[in-house]
This record gives sequence, C-alpha cells and structure tokens, in this order.
Amino acid sequence: MSNYRADIDGLRAFSVLAVIGFHLNSALPGGYIGVDVFFVISGFLIGRMVLDEISSGSFSFTAFYQRRARRILPSLLFTLFWTFAVASILLTPRDMVAFAKSAMASLLFAANVFFYQSNEYFAQQASELPLLHLWSLGVEEQFYIGFPVLALILARLSWRWLVIALAALGLGSVAWSQIELSSKPEAAFYLIHSRMFELIIGILLSQLRAFILTPVTAERVAWSGAALLFATLFLFNDQTPFPGLLALLPCAAAAAIIWSGHAGTRLSRLLSQPVMVYIGKLSYPLYLAHWPVIVFAKMAFPAKSDAWLMAPSVATSILLAVISYHLIEKPIRFGRWRSGLAYVAAAAVLFVLGPISALATAGFEGRYRQAARDILDLKGQDPLASFRHKECFLDPEQSYADFAMQKCLSYHRPMALLWGDSHAAHHFAGLNREIEAAGYSLSQLTASACPPILGYVVKERPYCRDINDRIVALIEARKPSIVILSSFWKVFHPDLLKQTLIRISASAGTVVVLGNTPIFAEPVPRFLAREDKSVPIRMSDRSETERKMSEMFAQGLPGNVKYVPLMELSCPKGVCVLAGEDEAPYYFDEGHLTQLGSSWLARQIVPLVIERKRGS
Repeated sequence: MSNYRADIDGLRAFSVLAVIGFHLNSALPGGYIGVDVFFVISGFLIGRMVLDEISSGSFSFTAFYQRRARRILPSLLFTLFWTFAVASILLTPRDMVAFAKSAMASLLFAANVFFYQSNEYFAQQASELPLLHLWSLGVEEQFYIGFPVLALILARLSWRWLVIALAALGLGSVAWSQIELSSKPEAAFYLIHSRMFELIIGILLSQLRAFILTPVTAERVAWSGAALLFATLFLFNDQTPFPGLLALLPCAAAAAIIWSGHAGTRLSRLLSQPVMVYIGKLSYPLYLAHWPVIVFAKMAFPAKSDAWLMAPSVATSILLAVISYHLIEKPIRFGRWRSGLAYVAAAAVLFVLGPISALATAGFEGRYRQAARDILDLKGQDPLASFRHKECFLDPEQSYADFAMQKCLSYHRPMALLWGDSHAAHHFAGLNREIEAAGYSLSQLTASACPPILGYVVKERPYCRDINDRIVALIEARKPSIVILSSFWKVFHPDLLKQTLIRISASAGTVVVLGNTPIFAEPVPRFLAREDKSVPIRMSDRSETERKMSEMFAQGLPGNVKYVPLMELSCPKGVCVLAGEDEAPYYFDEGHLTQLGSSWLARQIVPLVIERKRGS
C-alpha cells in the first residue's frame, strides 16, 4: 500500500482512546471530539482514494462499495450479533423492542436518524442505549452514498468546480450546524447536513499534497495542531455548544497533524510507534465494542460504581476488538471478495431474523413472569398522562407560546403555581389533588430540563431562558397565593436560585422550594421486577447539593420563602420507599414519580407548607 500512513493509524488510536475516556467518565471532558477527528481522517483517506481513481479514470462504483462493505460490515455484524445476545438477557421487554429497532436502523446505516427521531425526553436514557454510538457510522456512510456521485459529475466539468462545490457544501454545513444549535441542537448533533463539513475538511485536505511543507514549518504546524487538539480535549465538556463553529477547532487540529505528517515530523514518528499503530488498526472494532460493553456492564452490575467497572469494561472491549479484527474483519476484508461478501450477506440476513422475532414477541416478554411484567408495565399507570405533555410540560423545541394556557393556568383564586422542569411536573398529579382539597387551584408551567432560575442558559434547551423570564412576568402580574418551585437541583443551582427567590417573593404570598427526590442507578421498575433483590438499589450521591441547598436557606431569605427537603420524606431513615403495598412502582424510571408515587409524596408535602382553608 504505497499511500499507507502509519501516523494516521496512530491518530486513530488517539481518537478512539479519547472517546472511550469520555464515555468512562474519566478526566477527559472533551473526549467526544475523537469522533470529529475520525470524520476528518475518513474524509482524507476516502477522498484521496476516490479522487485519485477519478483522476486516473479507474473509479468504479462497484469496486468502491465492495471495499466499503468489506471494511464496515464484518465488524459491525459481529457487534450486532453479540449485543443482541446480551440484550436478550439484560433488557426489559420494552427496551428490547427499542433495541431491535435500533439494530435494524444501524444495519441500514440510519442509526443517526433513528436516535434523533426517538430522542424524546422520557425515552430510554442515552446511557442505556447500547447502539447509540452508531449514529456516527450512519453519518459517515450516508455521506459516502452521495459523495462519489457528486465527485464524478463535477470532476468531468473541471477539478476547480469540484473543489468549489465541496467548499461551498462545507461552509453551508457548518453554518447550518451553528444555526441549528440555537433551535434544534439534537438535529445539529445527529444529522448529516450538520456534520458533513467535518468529512469535507478531510477530502479537501487530501488535495493539498502538492503543497508540501518545509521541515521547520511542518513541525510548527504539527505541534500547533497537537496543542489545539489537547486544548479541546480538556477545555470542552458536555455543556459546550457543539458541533457548530466550535467543531472546526478539533477538525482543524486533526487536519494540521495529517497535513504536516507528509513531511515526517517528530509528532508523526511518535504516532507511528507500533503500539499506537496497532491500537489504530483496532480502532474501528474497538469503537464498535466499547459503548455496548459499558452500557451492559452498568446494567449487569448496577450496585457497582463506574470506577469499579472501568478496568473490566476496557479489557472486555479490547478482547472483543481483537477477536473482531483478527478472526472476522481481516479474513473477509483481505480475502477473496466473492466468498467474503457472501458470508457477510448471509450473516446480515441471519441477523435480521433476531430483531424481527424480538418485535413479534414484544421484546421476548415471555422471559418474565406475569407479576414482573405487571411491575414493568407500572401496574397499568400511564407515567406521562399527569405531566400534561406538550401542553403544560414542554418539549425542548417548544417555546412559551406553546403552553396551552386555558388548560395550564387556573383563573380561580386563591391560586398556586407549579414551576420548574420534569421534576416539578412529576409532582402535579399528587399536588393537584391535595392542594385542591386545601382550597386552592393549581396551575402548571413546566418545561423539560429547564430549572426555574432566571437568566439560566441550557445548551440543549434554547427556549429555557425566555420561558423562565415570561413565567416570572406572569407571577408579577397575577400575584399567585403560592408559587412552588421544583427541579432536578444541581450543586451549582443554589447560588443562581437565590436571586430568583428574592424577586418572586415580592409578588407571591408564599414561595415553596421542593428539594430533590432520589435518583437511582437503574430504573426502579427493573429493580422491582428482579427475582433477586438481595443487593439494594444504588442511589446517586446528592449530598453535596442537599448541603448547598440547606446552606442557602440558612443564610436568610424573605420570610415567605419555605424549603421542603424531600429526601427525608422519600427515604425515611435512609431507606427509600420504591413502591406501594401492591408493588406498584412509585418511580417509572431512575427518578421520576409515577402518579401513585406523586400522590404518596404530596400527602406528606402539602401539610408542611399549606394550611387548609376553612370550609374546605
């Protein structure tokens, strides 16, 4: 292979290790940029190959897609087979149905579209989706369906037009990505039109080979790229607006390292070390394996900490990658293509039977006894009915104007107003009944992942700040008798919350802040449905947040502001109450209350903060 670059395999190694480090919750807050580096590398290598073949007149669509199939499908199918087997044991029937759909989408290189469309607030958490990471494979393969066609057509007109068209597409893509960050951040993250500029950067880079840098300049470019890459690795985090314009930084860093590598820099020699090259060759099957291993490890050992699971997860991922690369990918990729692709096609057809059977049997629900299935189905409770979803509890793409005010806002006096995020909305069912019994009407203005804090900006919730501003304006205009604030409070919230409480206390009779309810390491119904409950359910440590909240209220706030720490009510004497006497769960996931749980907790909350009106 005359065009082989060992240093690029080394850069692949860096990328996959960065992603794994990020997913293991290690000290790599920006490790997700490894995916963006992968996109640049892919664009460089595939772009170079396609454009060289077009230039020499030897390009063939058949040969191109055969190479892609041999490269992508063997390890992908191996991953889908073993993840399906493990999922059939660990996942609940409902989650197994979702997994089967995601597996089919992944096989069709449409995982990014599938996860974008199913990215609802109360859908299965990202940390429990074994194939979520395959969104990036969807982006890449969707791009390579259209790129060769575009390149072949424009190259026949002129090479200049091809470069201009690619540059225009890239600029349009990054602009679109930046715009979508402020309105549809999930679309910017998952979909090809907001990501293809990263692949285009690599393609355009592949055409700069004629501009070889001098050794001194190459060294400067290489180490500048490395410095920029490490800066993004440690300065970016999950709150960084991404991709958009900021994604240009890791892409530019990767491009600088690849371009300077032509001159044989010290950095390229470092990346070409045998260990780095080998990890780079394993990078694709290692990327495929690592995320489902992490997800399944947390499911299989919910009582264990992430730190305890780290080493076994890494070791298992490497073992699966080695098996995939040496025993499956290499024999098929570098063997006779006819027999290799025949094996791949047969395996794909065989695999499809598994997801179809999972869908036909409602996720193999026969694995569970009837009592366990009843618990997993929440004993017939509809967890979202009381949230008044999309009307009084808004989705991320909804603005204040989307509140169904005729339904959400009561015009009867005296009025209480419930304000906050989903951890406010889950109180509505119970509070509504108890507060009405006390002689008040209850209004609800809540929005997903939007804490009731003035001026607070949430990257994934572009309308949150405006929603809160307008709710406060409504409080000041309507002057409700009671305002109840509730949220998934975090350790840095109290400092921001204090000014909000001071402001609204002047317009409300009483302001009540409900503390955190417990957050568990796994969905409560799954734990309750388990035959062996000898190991208690693990609860997330929220003690620092509880301490900060208590300190804030101890520092002195207006006399009409009250704080109700719910952990003491939810978990008396440190033991959390998870279900009623008939085993009907009080939580429908890791921390949101069911209607039954909401009613149970409201009966304890309301007497602490509201005096019943005479005659009620």
